[in-house]
Amino acid sequence: MNGIVKSKTSTIYFEDFGFENTRFNGEIHSNISGLKYTIHLKNEQDVLEGEILDKLSKFSVDLNYKGKEIKGEIHKNLTGTKDTWDLQFLEHKLTGTVSHNLVGTTCTYNLSYNNIKITGKIHEKLNSIEYDLLFDTKKITGSMTTNFTGVKHTYRLEAEELSEGEFVVFLFIESIKLMNEHIAEIDDFQNKNKN
Repeated sequence: MNGIVKSKTSTIYFEDFGFENTRFNGEIHSNISGLKYTIHLKNEQDVLEGEILDKLSKFSVDLNYKGKEIKGEIHKNLTGTKDTWDLQFLEHKLTGTVSHNLVGTTCTYNLSYNNIKITGKIHEKLNSIEYDLLFDTKKITGSMTTNFTGVKHTYRLEAEELSEGEFVVFLFIESIKLMNEHIAEIDDFQNKNKN
């Protein structure tokens, strides 16, 4: 599983992100206030599209893929260390928690999708992010490296025979992670400009 993601001021671009015949291109675009994200990611046959609204303590999700809804909420606790997911995702539930350590370098996943447990960690190192996730017994491991400007993210991941639905779940998980990073960068920029 590989691909390129480029993060620019208001847009996150996906280039050839995926594996085998399931490769997505497109973008996640935020409005000026950073409170609305429009998603348009497509592969050869289908489009994952819709909106995610950032309502301070939660993401409100309204997407669809292949005519099926991805809808619900991701609630954030006050300290920003734990997100609680409650979504209807392609006719199944995607629920559980994602925990973040206080310095923001590790995300710990404890989610459930269609009787599949999604567990493991994504850990930030000096110039890369290491992936160690399980979709039940199927592993997703490897790294994402960024170039020196921090704009270009190159993914080199190994994934064991994920179904298309499971990959779309991973794509969604990664999109939320990238959006959270984008929000943190905006907050950091605004805080620096206050001084």
